[in-house]
Amino acid sequence: MKISLPQLCRAIVFLFLAQYSISAQATHIVGGELELQHVGNDLYQLGLILYFDNISGLEGARDPSATIYIYSKSTNVLIRQYTMPRVSVSRVEYTSPECAVGYLSTDKLYYRTQVRLSASIFNDPKGYYAVYERCCRNGSVQNIVDPGGAGQAFYMEFPAVVKDGEPFVNSTPKLFPPLSDYACINQPFQFDFSGSDADGDSLVYSLVTPLNGHSSRDEPVPNFPQSGPYETVTFLSNYDSTKMIPGNPALRIGKSTGYLEVTPSETGLFVFSVKCEEYRDGVKIGEVLRDFQMMVLDCKEANAPSVFAETASGEILSTTDTLVFEPGRIDNCINFFVTDPDDLTSLTTIINPIGFDDNDFIITSDQTGITNGGDTIMYSICLDECPIIKNQPYEIQIITADNSCSLPLRDTMSVYVLVPEPNTPPDIFSDDIVFNDATGCYSAEVNTDEEISFDVIGTDPDGDPVKLSLIGNGFNPDDEGMYFSADSALATVTSTFSWMPSCSNLPVDVEEAIFNLQFVVGDIGVCGTKATDTICVDLKVISNPPPNNAPELSADKELRMVEEGVFYDTVRVGEEYVLNLESYDIDSDSIRLVGDVEGYDFSDLNIFFGNISGFGLVRSRFYWRPTCHNIFDVENGATSEVFEFDFVTKDYKDCNNSEGDSIKLFLVLIYEISVEDAPVINIAGADYNESEKTFDVTIESGNLLELEIEGQDETKDLLTLRLNGLNFDAEAVNMLFSNTSGVSPVRTSLSWEPVCDYFNDSIDNTYMVQMVVSNIADCGVAAADTINLRIKLTDVQREAVEDFPNAFSPDGNNINDEYEILVLPPDLCNDQFKYIEITNRWGDVVFYDENRDFKWDGGDSPEGVYYYRVKYTKTQYKGIINLFKITE
Repeated sequence: MKISLPQLCRAIVFLFLAQYSISAQATHIVGGELELQHVGNDLYQLGLILYFDNISGLEGARDPSATIYIYSKSTNVLIRQYTMPRVSVSRVEYTSPECAVGYLSTDKLYYRTQVRLSASIFNDPKGYYAVYERCCRNGSVQNIVDPGGAGQAFYMEFPAVVKDGEPFVNSTPKLFPPLSDYACINQPFQFDFSGSDADGDSLVYSLVTPLNGHSSRDEPVPNFPQSGPYETVTFLSNYDSTKMIPGNPALRIGKSTGYLEVTPSETGLFVFSVKCEEYRDGVKIGEVLRDFQMMVLDCKEANAPSVFAETASGEILSTTDTLVFEPGRIDNCINFFVTDPDDLTSLTTIINPIGFDDNDFIITSDQTGITNGGDTIMYSICLDECPIIKNQPYEIQIITADNSCSLPLRDTMSVYVLVPEPNTPPDIFSDDIVFNDATGCYSAEVNTDEEISFDVIGTDPDGDPVKLSLIGNGFNPDDEGMYFSADSALATVTSTFSWMPSCSNLPVDVEEAIFNLQFVVGDIGVCGTKATDTICVDLKVISNPPPNNAPELSADKELRMVEEGVFYDTVRVGEEYVLNLESYDIDSDSIRLVGDVEGYDFSDLNIFFGNISGFGLVRSRFYWRPTCHNIFDVENGATSEVFEFDFVTKDYKDCNNSEGDSIKLFLVLIYEISVEDAPVINIAGADYNESEKTFDVTIESGNLLELEIEGQDETKDLLTLRLNGLNFDAEAVNMLFSNTSGVSPVRTSLSWEPVCDYFNDSIDNTYMVQMVVSNIADCGVAAADTINLRIKLTDVQREAVEDFPNAFSPDGNNINDEYEILVLPPDLCNDQFKYIEITNRWGDVVFYDENRDFKWDGGDSPEGVYYYRVKYTKTQYKGIINLFKITE
């Protein structure tokens, strides 16, 4: 250590304490500041830092809480107040702990709470200020009036939390590091008093007169909050805001750096205040005031260390020198020497290679050491053999510091190193084509189907390996058929470009085009450094095509011509229409034959035609078998339709416009309807009446009628066979038949077993069945055959009736005692038994019965002749009955 505090400073400390102990009463506050940090949404953390003097401050003055008041800047109206608890106490450490003195000890007291700043309350565009007031300062301060009774006002400004209707988020500058060291009279003193801002706002620093506020010795904490403005402290004579600590220079602060600097000319304890203002987009949005104090002691004067540098060859370097470093060398070292005239000096050296990568340099020797007066420590920085090449110098900064109190003394030196390009770029050129000064490119031209070639030469002055390559500007040379070998060699390389362009290399309908070629030569120099050179060649390709003959399109069918290239033809529904088309190109070019129909696709009409491509000659077959469905509105009677077909052939030849030929064909589709093809009906088991177009059949009641009915036509069309009762309900009389459909012939059956109930009141009891066979309706037209089947229903025929019994004798002998007819004629459908009636000779009815199993016992009628009548619906039977009564 450059001074021994236990021996050399104790006397100074004792004298200093004696000088100030008389006035060190219950004063305690060294300094402090406020902060406001955004947490999330409308939640903020409000903080207060107080720096407490552990030497002269009373323990009871360490307040357990602090109340902060927030006012509107525009109105000075109190908006909110918050009481914060003390959350921590920590010791403020010296920069160099070995320089500590017993009468300078400071604690940091931190108060904190979370608050909500609602946009509905904190929206004043002028913003707000927060304040905390407390008395008193150290009584030993010597640059203000009555320091032991002077208060402190810790002041902070912040913006509204909303701007132009949108949230405006801001955190005040983060609290600066506290001043923990003392200064020595007539020795330079620097201290980093800067802060940081979480929002990235710009910070500006300045020294201002500390605030006194409203607190006092009698009222250390004001009983009632009071708004600003707040009074400042009163400086003693010879002190003001520009020389709060006198010196050369007096206390000052870097506007943008926040570095405090002073070479004090007086010893003592001095108060000062730093204002930190924050700006966003050039507009001030807030500020924080820090109130603090600095102690200046009379220390033993120390000498600063010094540093110098020299090259490995012994050349002394100055800060203005720039050392040129050649890549590839292995002896690129710089030696730095550090010395200090004082004995027992501990030196610490920081070496900052600015702009280098970590692997670009090697530092030898330890960076700390102890020297006696005049001793020297050497540090070597050896640069990597192949560092990264930059377009500006590297900087090697050496900072050496001793262990002087209160702060180390330093010396700084920078040496600049320039790393030039280690590789001289190669050169590329061609002697076979002409260079165009106007365009800066070589130029050449070539016709299609002609070959061009020229040599490209690459050279390198360093003799490095060189390689040639070709790049097409907007195209791939390989795709265009260009040839150029990417040759390589030492120092010099030559490669030949050759190309025979064709019309395919030119865009369609373009007569000429320029292909911009980029020829590149590249080398690999020391440390793998690469360099290139490029030439461009504008190569014009001019189209020079042979003449092109158009292909010819023909058809194998004789079509009727309307005009040149326009024809018409006819086809009927159901007929096959075949047209063989041929395209021939005399140049054997690539040709294509395509077909199209106006308003339709070929598939819509069930047309078969294949588009085809080939060289010189192509053929394609058109096939169509139209149906009546191809005629629009055929359902409403239309019988024809015209279709417009276009058959087109074109050739495709490089650099030539396509030539072609075409056939336009109007094809008329005709639909002719023939009724001669109507289907017919046949009925097996029925007689056909040609004059009446009717089939006849007779069936007796009670018998089963079964008929097979068949519909057919010669063309084997799809048929429908329908049957329908004309004068009766087939279902009601249980007549069975079914309609049917199918490909000719189609068959169905009629089955009927009539009963007496089916006889009607007509004389002939005839049932008429209508039968219709027709083609399935196609395009709205159907051919049909309609035939009637006449079914004659007859009654069963009776056999001849024998004579009925004509006598009986009711004599009680149980033999022929009653008159009965055991076998009556059977009932018929239309002639059924009604009754029997017996009369005497005078016509009087003596017996009547409606039952077929009647019996007459004669009753009281006398013996004699009687007359019977057996009555049926349509028939009656008469006869005589002899009644015999036998007596013994």
